[in-house]
Amino acid sequence: MIRVIGLGPGHPDYMLPAAKKAIDASDIVIAGKRNLRDLKIINKNVFEIKSDLEAVKYFMEKNKTDNDIAVAVSGDPCFYSILGYIRKNFMVEKIEVIPGISSFQYLFSKIGKPWENFLPASVH
Repeated sequence: MIRVIGLGPGHPDYMLPAAKKAIDASDIVIAGKRNLRDLKIINKNVFEIKSDLEAVKYFMEKNKTDNDIAVAVSGDPCFYSILGYIRKNFMVEKIEVIPGISSFQYLFSKIGKPWENFLPASVH
């Protein structure tokens, strides 16, 4: 099983319990450097996402048969994240998505305004 897990806006206080549970249940955790540092993974195989997504794909291909893999991403895994790339390269039936608090939710909560009239966009 491959789980794409949203960690929220980057601070562990904003990570949902379902995300922590899914990471704990996984054999391998794949994430960017900052996320791996914040997660403080112990006793698990980890793989750092860098700019080479082919390397991530190769690592996942090599390890997916015998392991549950968690791919931890900042924010919402369904909005401009690695989820699209994973769906193109792996069987959709073997992918589970665990959402996190989006950067939009976090931002608007900090400025204390509703965002129903806001048009989400990315500056990626």
